[in-house]
Amino acid sequence: GKSRARTQLKSLSLPNNFLGDDLVSFICTDVLSKLEALEEINLSTNKMTDISVQCFFQFVVKNNSRLRTLIINTAKIRAVETCQVMAECVSSCHNLTAISIKRCGIDFDLFKQLLNPSKTEKTGSGNEGKITFIPARLTKLELGSNQIGNKGLKYFKDFLIFSLLNRSHLRELSLYDIGITGEQSVVDLRDMVNDSFPHLQLLNVEGNMFDGIETMVLHSFLAKINDACKRSVKLTLKPIF
Repeated sequence: GKSRARTQLKSLSLPNNFLGDDLVSFICTDVLSKLEALEEINLSTNKMTDISVQCFFQFVVKNNSRLRTLIINTAKIRAVETCQVMAECVSSCHNLTAISIKRCGIDFDLFKQLLNPSKTEKTGSGNEGKITFIPARLTKLELGSNQIGNKGLKYFKDFLIFSLLNRSHLRELSLYDIGITGEQSVVDLRDMVNDSFPHLQLLNVEGNMFDGIETMVLHSFLAKINDACKRSVKLTLKPIF
């Protein structure tokens, strides 16, 4: 009856409610953990910090086999342990294909822990059995407005090459305003698209400090990749200066 109907809820959107850690944690442990049919959860623009973020991933993401999309934009993530928990739980959520963590305060050191948690050991070959926040099955990833920087982009590129082995299913990638700039970042972006993202359709790198020449070069790189591989990667980028 009514109880069964409640448990069949597939989408829950609670953005812009300014929910604090205590209330979000209660919702996770006493409500969301019982909604086994949930496929999409949006908790953006609440007052989540490491406490409720860890609770959300441990009680909801890790235990929900049907979850496909999670959005927690603006959560304040500051602890290495939180990133390790996020990576472990995403790795165990096998239907999850879309993640958005925009404006979460993630810097280079935290980003490294999301990709390759230091307290976990690599197992198996490639990405099989590997614990990471960005498994091969993801099709959409939004990292915008986190200060990942040039070092983070380079680390991301190397991680993709050595861990995903060209098996990523990513179609949409947003690196909006992540603090990347310069010729080397242009080359790293080119290599990522060419070598690691065979299914990529949209790359958003707006808001980064690329000048007119760097913007032109990146557009040229992607045009050549599209022509050579018969692909249609769309680039969202305008020069800052």
